[in-house]
Amino acid sequence: MEILNTWVIHSESAMAESSVEERFLEELEKIRQNGARQMMNELEYRAIISDLLAAQGNAAMKSRRQHYLMPPQARV
Repeated sequence: MEILNTWVIHSESAMAESSVEERFLEELEKIRQNGARQMMNELEYRAIISDLLAAQGNAAMKSRRQHYLMPPQARV
């Protein structure tokens, strides 16, 4: 009987460890997925900012070009 009780306790302990390990792996996977999602968001934000800065730079260059293409009398 004592051997059976020891086996039951050991089995329950192993199952508890197994479920803890499973939960740990699940949480680790969630963290990994959230990290990947966060990295994608950051890359998307950087791309948007880069596009906005490029558009701003293009507008400034166009304005300068138009300024220098004007006759000297029309420049202010």
